[in-house]
Amino acid sequence: MNITPFAKKTLAALIIGNVLIVTAGIVIYQYLLLTTLRPPLTPQMQHNIARFLYRLQSQPESRWPKLITKYHKPWASISVSEKPRFKQQNLKALRPAKGKNQVSIPLRTNRFANIELLNPHLQNNSALIAFTVLGLMWLSALFILCYWAVKRLNNPIRLLMANLTQAKHKKQWQSLAVTTDDEQAIIFEQINALQQQANKTLSERTHLLAAISHDLRTPLTRMKLRLDYLQDNIHHDKLVQDITDMELMISETLDYFRDMNKKEAPQQFDLSALLNALSEDAIDLNYQVTFTTKSPKLIYLGQLNLLKRAFSNILNNAIQYGHSAEITLVAETDNWIINIKDKGQGLPPEQLEKVFSPFVRGESSRSRQTGGTGLGLTIAKEIIQSHNGSLQLHNHPEGGLQAIIKLPITHLA
Repeated sequence: MNITPFAKKTLAALIIGNVLIVTAGIVIYQYLLLTTLRPPLTPQMQHNIARFLYRLQSQPESRWPKLITKYHKPWASISVSEKPRFKQQNLKALRPAKGKNQVSIPLRTNRFANIELLNPHLQNNSALIAFTVLGLMWLSALFILCYWAVKRLNNPIRLLMANLTQAKHKKQWQSLAVTTDDEQAIIFEQINALQQQANKTLSERTHLLAAISHDLRTPLTRMKLRLDYLQDNIHHDKLVQDITDMELMISETLDYFRDMNKKEAPQQFDLSALLNALSEDAIDLNYQVTFTTKSPKLIYLGQLNLLKRAFSNILNNAIQYGHSAEITLVAETDNWIINIKDKGQGLPPEQLEKVFSPFVRGESSRSRQTGGTGLGLTIAKEIIQSHNGSLQLHNHPEGGLQAIIKLPITHLA
């Protein structure tokens, strides 16, 4: 059932209400048959009963069962017993209008003829069956109508929720499809207009920041050249280092904006081979890196260069702060799991999520020896989320920091 949980509860409440209404209708109908629709008793019927009782007493007792069986009326039931079944013992006591429909008439040999008037409406079950069938048909129609109404009202909410979920992963809102001409279309058009305006504003700010970062390179270069004339100054080396750090920040900031706005077409590539190549490149640089997997070849559909950048950032982070990295690739039910574990000191629990923010580093000293500007994990997480995946950091029980990357198998080629 493709509706939201709240809509399911609403539909269930409507169905229960309809069931109660139809059930109450059937109960009321039966009550009316039993109470208000009393069996009729005409003079002809009274005369018919009296004649039968006279005939019954004029025949031998051995023939009574046969006579009673032969005497079949849809409006009366007659039986013989040794004791009276009913309190009234006079045929004139039968008064259906006052609810007295039963009498026991004394016969000879201390026997009693028990007479009970029947409601012909109750004897004719076709009316009750027809009413029940109509009730069930009405109930089925109500079920269908309720489901259609709830689904129709729920569709805009479901589409909007899916749109917001996609925007959360891809950091960009997508326009909602307008397929109707009613109030929903007006709402969707307004939301699309707001989304386009927000996207335009974010894009303009991104280009502005990128332009500012790019333009800062020129004055910094001039400052570096002019410092060559001040080599005897005691602050010369510190100023050069500060300018170098600023250039690094500008360079990584421009890379960040460039990667986030890059329109790379998805392509098929071997995910295992990519991770293996990254580990071998790190080994060539004398870093302690291992890669293990049970899937030697995994053809994946995604943005190769962006994912390579994301994995490289996480791997470099592990090597830089943990001095080693263990990479594993395993399969779960719906995701491929990539674990990158180092042997460092880990992070305080409150920092595990903050390090994904721009310009936030897990190494609190921000020393020149460790380098970096705090954009590596930010870029990695946004690239992985754009592939509908996730990136989380955990402190490993045996020590060190563990990056867990989940990529949905639905992206497999």
